[in-house]
Amino acid sequence: MTTTPPEWVWQGFYGPKATATAAKAITDNDTRAGAWVPVQGQPPLRVDVGDTQAMFAVQTRPGNPIPTPAGLLQADPAMVGRMVGA
Repeated sequence: MTTTPPEWVWQGFYGPKATATAAKAITDNDTRAGAWVPVQGQPPLRVDVGDTQAMFAVQTRPGNPIPTPAGLLQADPAMVGRMVGA
């Protein structure tokens, strides 16, 4: 049985709110991404109730990922896909 590789994969990045906000603004212009959560121009989403950590996700082609922005961590792609409904 052969499997077809996915056309798109999710990447999620998270970390300190200010760092995630700056990184998302840059990533919003990256031509490798086909979709963003939240959408382009919107700030990253709050992760914690203290509003100190934030996260955003981008959809990219396999083999052409966006490098993890400085100061952020990369989330498990399977978890990101479940969170955004993939």
